[in-house]
Amino acid sequence: MARFTVYHTGRTDMPPVEQEILAAVGAEIRLIAPEKPAAELATLMPDADAALVIYAPITAEVLDGMPNCKVVVRYGVGVDTLDLDAATERGVICAHVPDVNRREVANHALMLMLAVTRKLIVQDRAIREGGWTIGALAPTPELYEQTLGLVACGPIARLLAERARALSMRVIGYDPYADPTRAAAAGIELLPSLEDVLSQSDVVSVHAPHTPETEHMIDAAALARMKPSAHLLNTARGPVIDEAALIAALQSGTIAGAGLDVFEHEPMAADNPLRSMDNVVLTPHTAHYSDRSRATVARRVAESAAHVLTGHWPRFVANKGVLDKLDLKPCPDPPDDP
Repeated sequence: MARFTVYHTGRTDMPPVEQEILAAVGAEIRLIAPEKPAAELATLMPDADAALVIYAPITAEVLDGMPNCKVVVRYGVGVDTLDLDAATERGVICAHVPDVNRREVANHALMLMLAVTRKLIVQDRAIREGGWTIGALAPTPELYEQTLGLVACGPIARLLAERARALSMRVIGYDPYADPTRAAAAGIELLPSLEDVLSQSDVVSVHAPHTPETEHMIDAAALARMKPSAHLLNTARGPVIDEAALIAALQSGTIAGAGLDVFEHEPMAADNPLRSMDNVVLTPHTAHYSDRSRATVARRVAESAAHVLTGHWPRFVANKGVLDKLDLKPCPDPPDDP
């Protein structure tokens, strides 16, 4: 008989590495097909000791439906699908994997910046349609010595700053929670307000998590503060930007273009105007992806669940309030300094 029951709410199969790690601690894995609403999820995991989630909403109702659950592990960095306060109240650890995909997301943001400012998609499409002209390229800015503005200055933003410095860009940022020493080491000049960053930047890259504080922080008023020649990038979370306001700004010429990996509603609706805009480069929430990062995240998720089930802390705890509620052993493989 299995010692533990672990539910996976986002897969129809399990990577072998996850199966091996969880089997080693005596866990039985049960799969729940993706896209289940919270009301249904609340009835499907009554004996869960742990839950592994990708996009599933883990609400107070869902947590009450699995009263013996010790840990919920979210793939990747974002935890906006988890009710952290409700989990803390119930003594449930919310673990995540914030460190694995940092390089890939920074590289993806750099790719979006180059693609949208250099009009990569426009040029590619023109050649495929039989054209050969530079007429559609004007205006195209030269990124050399232009200003990159960062909205939030965490690890991914700092990695992007290092890449931008290779292009001889000035890098500025706004983040009231930033560590000034780390920002300075990455070459970021911290400014006192978001408005300062928006108004001075030629490219603005969003790296803020989605929280009540950050929802729609890039709204119509914020977009109006940007230069008409500026471009906006988002590899963080879609709701940080008011998408309707962004569409209007792109259509009116308030800003020049955008490179987007995340959206307010995913998958994007077929009639979303962003799909038909030549001044926008779109990717389907894939900034995190590489073969290596995908395999590493799968292993880390399973390890986090196994650590908690065997009485240890996971590498990363998203709901810090639970640290005072539980008495667990130190993590067997603590994280590197982020």
